Amino acid sequence: MLSFVRRTTYGTKVNVMIAPVNFALRDQKSQLPKNMDQNNIILKISNLHWLATGKEELDDLCAHGSVEFAVNNTTFLTPPDNDLTVSATALFLLRTLEKSHTPSASVCEHNMLFAHCGHSMWYDDGNFSLTGCNKWFDPQVLRHADLITITGGSGQEETVTAEEWKNAVYAFADEVKAFYAKANQKNIPKENFEKAGYEFFWKEWEMMRTNSKVKPL
Repeated sequence: MLSFVRRTTYGTKVNVMIAPVNFALRDQKSQLPKNMDQNNIILKISNLHWLATGKEELDDLCAHGSVEFAVNNTTFLTPPDNDLTVSATALFLLRTLEKSHTPSASVCEHNMLFAHCGHSMWYDDGNFSLTGCNKWFDPQVLRHADLITITGGSGQEETVTAEEWKNAVYAFADEVKAFYAKANQKNIPKENFEKAGYEFFWKEWEMMRTNSKVKPL
């Protein structure tokens, strides 16, 4: 707080207090798109399903669905043009709440952020891997201060607040989790590294969803 004495035309001394300008906050706000508003992220799933049917469905650990993804005035994904592994996608998106996702620092190594496949899930010697076929959509998600910038493969770029992004990702992940909760009890893999992988998948999921530090098994 700045203070100085000002003398009025009548000779009276008056203490004047001036609050300092937070230039960092002002500059950050100036980066926001002019059309930024609440609920400007569309991240929805339709046609949630398992690929397997009948008894084989019990062995199917990956939830699939079509994803609609749009930010501000840019549409990145539209259903029914995609059928993605939304369980893997949800975990990868949860990771972006703590880290940026860039080509040089991926949150989903050997896969894509919006994953077509997530069929190989294993945990061994402290390392967790959820790999796929490296197909579909892999936007960059860059964190800076309290903002998130999403950049598509063709260079489309949109910025939202970190709070908006978190709420959208949480809603997406919660919808996938609810789909698992309604399903019949899954058959847990018998192979140790696959069993550990599936268990760690949900362990990391819960840790990321509750904003806790992820710990190894």
